[in-house]
Amino acid sequence: MTKTIHDKITNVTATELYAFGEALSCIKSEMQENGKKNEYDIWFGNIVLGQVTEKYAVVLCSDTYARNWFIEKGYSRILTSALAKSELGNLDVKFHVINTNDVDQINSAATDQRLVFKKMKRVLARLAGNPHQPKLPFPCPTELCRTTFFRPVFQGDLPGTLAELTDNKKKKKEIIRDYYVEERHETSWAKLDYLGLQCGVVEESVLLTLLWQWVERGYRNYSATNNEILEWKGHAKSASKDNPSPRYTQRHTNMIKEAMLRLSSVTFYYYQPGEDTGDDMVQRFSIFNDFAYDGGSCYDICFSEYFLKKLQFGIVTGVDPRHRALLGRSANAIAVHRFLSTHRRNGHHTWKQVCASQRLDNVLTLPRNDRNKTYTRIIKKLVDIGYLAPKSYTDKNGVLHWSKKTGDFSGDKLVKVILKQFKKKVKQS
Repeated sequence: MTKTIHDKITNVTATELYAFGEALSCIKSEMQENGKKNEYDIWFGNIVLGQVTEKYAVVLCSDTYARNWFIEKGYSRILTSALAKSELGNLDVKFHVINTNDVDQINSAATDQRLVFKKMKRVLARLAGNPHQPKLPFPCPTELCRTTFFRPVFQGDLPGTLAELTDNKKKKKEIIRDYYVEERHETSWAKLDYLGLQCGVVEESVLLTLLWQWVERGYRNYSATNNEILEWKGHAKSASKDNPSPRYTQRHTNMIKEAMLRLSSVTFYYYQPGEDTGDDMVQRFSIFNDFAYDGGSCYDICFSEYFLKKLQFGIVTGVDPRHRALLGRSANAIAVHRFLSTHRRNGHHTWKQVCASQRLDNVLTLPRNDRNKTYTRIIKKLVDIGYLAPKSYTDKNGVLHWSKKTGDFSGDKLVKVILKQFKKKVKQS
């Protein structure tokens, strides 16, 4: 049976594709300078990365003629040299012939891989080019990562739009009746009683960004505008014919307004198992103290004592902003990434526990086959961005076994490094 090119691509992560794409970009630049652009297009334009091992980068080609010519012309040495300068390091290049006469298969696979490279390049350039974007993980109370009130959905899927939640014709009691929820979220780790407007992925991202800025300022209260929050989050400005100078769109500023309104409505009780008395109740908390929403674009940020205690004592988890950015709109993967960030490098939990803690009810209610496919997609997404190692898997009993490529930076060490950065900035200024 003739194998297709897609059968031969195994466990290639987005991080590896990015490094491979960087190597090809260097080769392209050098060959263009030497007037060999046509040669690059012919021999490098459609090569496909099939696998990366500890010793080899496996490149796929359609026939033995293409492989032999690539080696004889010395292009193999050029590729090996370029890979050595990338994150893949010193790897030998091996060529596998897949024996397919369908040139479109090669072209399609090569195009797909170049698109992954371009997407990652855009995301990483956007983050690296923003001086306000945190280069370290966001600090978040660990217990709120394991028993969260954030739903794995975006604003469009949450009840109530910004216009509905700020409708001047409606009385506040009517808005509370229509859109406020009161619920208990119970997991293997704790119980959480929640009251307020529902919050999702955008609200969590805004909260994490504001917490970072708060810690960096030495826990001092501060003011922030919609544009500043968008800038800290790494959003790109856009220009149009009517407005040639780049600026944030009304859609973006409304997104921040709605997120701030939802966050300011939250009140929660947190229960943890007591050693002798069953449940120990933690007092009632909100996210912000004395938060006033006036429909404007500037906010006075003053976090409640709950966050102060957790951060000062280092009971925090580091949530990597780059991973979140690369996950895009994969809300389920974002939720699982948050959960795994609270755990050690290698471990296991049942998917039922993971989904329950992250409010992934939409996954748990799926038919078994669809549920397993969803688990596979989530793992693949986290492997593709370079967070999990390819050996992570789900066993036949529905247990997620994960292995992280690197350990997470969390706890007291993370908080101290952020504060150290703040003191350094103050000294320099």
